[in-house]
Amino acid sequence: MRESFQSFSAGEIVAENYRVLDVAGVGGMGTVLRAFDQRLQRMVALKFLPADTGIHSSDKERLLREARTASTLDHPNLGLVYGMEQTSDGRTFLVMPFYDGGPLTDWIRRRQPSLSDKLQLALQIARGLGEAHAQGIVHRDIKPSNIMMSAEDVPKIVDFGLAYILTGETVSRTETSGTVAYMAPEQAMGRPVDGRCDIWALGVVMAEMLTGRHPFHRETLAGILYAILHDAPQHLDVLPPDLQTILFRMLSKDPAGRYGSCQVLMQDLETLLAQMPDPSQPSLPPSTHGQAELRRVRDSASRFTQEDGRFPRRGAALAAGAAAILVVALCVLLIPAARHALRGIFASAPEQQHVAVLPFSGVESTPDQAALAAGLMESLTNRLANLSTRNPSLWVVPASEVRRRKINAPGAALKELGTNLVVEGSVQRSGLSTSLQVELIDAAHLRELGSVTLNSTDGDVASLETRAVASLARMMHVHMPSVSGDSAGSASPVAYQDYLTALGYVERYDQAGNLDKAINLLQQAVQSDPAFALGYAELGFADWTKYSMQPNEQWLRQAQANCMRAIQLDSSLPASYVTLGNVYRAQGKQDLALEQFQRAMQLDPRNADALDGLARVHENAGRFQDAKAEFVRAANLQPDSWDGYNALGMFYDRQGKYPQAIAAYQSARAITPDNATVLLNLAGAYEDQGDPASLHKAEGLLRRSLALHPTYAGWANLGNLYYLEHRFPEAVDALRRALQFNAANYLVWDDLRGSCEWVKDKACVQSTSEKEKQMLRTYVKNHPHDAVAVVSYADLLAQAGQNSLAHNYIQTALAISPDDPSTLEAVAVVYENLGNRKEAVRYLNQALRKGYSRNQALSDPEAQSLLQDPSVHFPQK
Repeated sequence: MRESFQSFSAGEIVAENYRVLDVAGVGGMGTVLRAFDQRLQRMVALKFLPADTGIHSSDKERLLREARTASTLDHPNLGLVYGMEQTSDGRTFLVMPFYDGGPLTDWIRRRQPSLSDKLQLALQIARGLGEAHAQGIVHRDIKPSNIMMSAEDVPKIVDFGLAYILTGETVSRTETSGTVAYMAPEQAMGRPVDGRCDIWALGVVMAEMLTGRHPFHRETLAGILYAILHDAPQHLDVLPPDLQTILFRMLSKDPAGRYGSCQVLMQDLETLLAQMPDPSQPSLPPSTHGQAELRRVRDSASRFTQEDGRFPRRGAALAAGAAAILVVALCVLLIPAARHALRGIFASAPEQQHVAVLPFSGVESTPDQAALAAGLMESLTNRLANLSTRNPSLWVVPASEVRRRKINAPGAALKELGTNLVVEGSVQRSGLSTSLQVELIDAAHLRELGSVTLNSTDGDVASLETRAVASLARMMHVHMPSVSGDSAGSASPVAYQDYLTALGYVERYDQAGNLDKAINLLQQAVQSDPAFALGYAELGFADWTKYSMQPNEQWLRQAQANCMRAIQLDSSLPASYVTLGNVYRAQGKQDLALEQFQRAMQLDPRNADALDGLARVHENAGRFQDAKAEFVRAANLQPDSWDGYNALGMFYDRQGKYPQAIAAYQSARAITPDNATVLLNLAGAYEDQGDPASLHKAEGLLRRSLALHPTYAGWANLGNLYYLEHRFPEAVDALRRALQFNAANYLVWDDLRGSCEWVKDKACVQSTSEKEKQMLRTYVKNHPHDAVAVVSYADLLAQAGQNSLAHNYIQTALAISPDDPSTLEAVAVVYENLGNRKEAVRYLNQALRKGYSRNQALSDPEAQSLLQDPSVHFPQK
């Protein structure tokens, strides 16, 4: 009977009992055979240690003790050890259950589980580790191949203790245990380990499972080791912030920064799973941990502090160093691949580079000069961000975030934004002479890495900026293509100065008059240089921003013309396509909008604005799950920006998911507490909930928003709130104030019409009804999937006596949103106005069953008569 380590054949009998079926796996820790236990009539796995391990009798005793300990563990997520036996020639093997599901990685590849399922798997693995740690057992070699899946899809941690035994005294006391790619930093440095090294390894497994990529992947073994010790985990930014927070904490370089126990980790995972509104969808609710916590744990996972990185005591260091030199020497002499790898570990491998450009100092004696400095900061940030397309390790914080957080120092940038590099600059002007200085600063150690001072005597700021970007790229060892693709260098000096000043004004568009100043400056820029593509692109964006604040077709037309001109001049600017896509979307041309956003993504795959546009196109087309996925993806691309959470909240609000909307807005508010727009939107979500307590919160938020910045939307929402509270005279006053800002939104006219009906102002009712009907006719044509608009148009038609047409639009609205509670309630009101009480009651009851609340129904003035019908039934709680 042949029992050579490498040559077991199907049908052979091992240890006079186990019939070999096949080889299940071969690896550095040994070979696993699938076999049949003839005595107990069960399938088993036989694990043999490598032939060259050289285990002595003392090691066998230690292995036996480990096997005995593991066999006493009784937990559904820990693999069993039936026993340890020997072959006829004295080789030791373990007998374990054979798990049909195979290793975790293979199982995931076959099953393609959802995010929720993956998190459930992680939770079960953490439970198993927690039980083992409670019994004093540390695995030290957690990796996907040591997590097997049962036929019932239950993860089982296997091979406890093997990694430690195999690196005992028989090999070398200085050799680390575990598999390099999943090895905690303290393992890699040969320091003592405890259960927290398993939590690190599980963090790596989770990151790989959730993103599809290893967080420390490099081309060489040495590169992986360097990344584990020095680099931040990669690819986690595609995950929701709360999940990032958990993973970054698990992957803290310092064991003290990790979870102290699996129990605490399990609590966070359970909380996260409980917050998921729909476990089958690839998304999570907005962050509840907060951005400060995310930044803290991200920093802890990105670098050692001075305390963390200290060397051991001198004597121990010398002993370990001598042994390490011997191991290195042997590797270099005997293993050519190791020679190549070890060269890399001592090279200056680039780390992940998170960069913030701080506000420029210099000429700020007038508003235009202050705007010029702000515009230079914005432009330099954008041009550095453009480099990240070809340099994935580079991440540049948007200038808007630096300003909103009032970041003016490297230490604050590190603390608040998680940046490890900071660019500081100053600009001095005297006539046409301009001096630009930029410095690159290591934010963690507060030391200058490089600086350059550039001068121009002809006022050519564009040329200075291009040279500054090239200098910074060299300092960061970042590749800069010979053609930057930003069109700055082609502009005339006068045009570019106007452009930079306009950028500064656009960045603070929330301040009264700034947007108009920007538009005037950009018009001057393109007039003085008709071939200035960047100027046209920014002018198109300014026009679009104006439309967003004051919806008017004039701004859309101007934005479209300016963007198309920019594309004619330079087809490589993603911003032109993003703005043009938004214009087409607002015009209801969804297919054209989709093309523009996709083109922008081709030019810049990390463009969050293009992702946001794609999401809105999907939403307008009725593809709501696709839209949700894109909104979440866009928010996760910029977890430190309020814009993504704000957009996600607006999406949830439009879908009637008000608690999720409120959570998203609260995440945005945590980033910018005094942001009038966020306060306004948060108030709107409370307003939509409709209960008295929520309306009270909404009123306070709206008044705060209006105090910070009076806007059309603020007055419109306040008017709607008064309407819902049946405070109709106050509603009329607030809505008329809103119309002074903007008279182009049918919803404000609709609320004003309803309020005028209740105060019995017939002239107001007649004029507002006609105005609203004209606006809705155009809006519904451009937005055929907006069920709220369609049913509102049906209501106007019903009140005008056009019953047949009203019925047609009712059916269209129901076809778009057959299960939406708000749509069903609005349909009920239309049927009531048509005199069809039976259908009105039917649809109101459907709305109530689908989730339309009692408070919402009671707050709708148009539903009050219908609510008196005894056939209306409020569901029992």
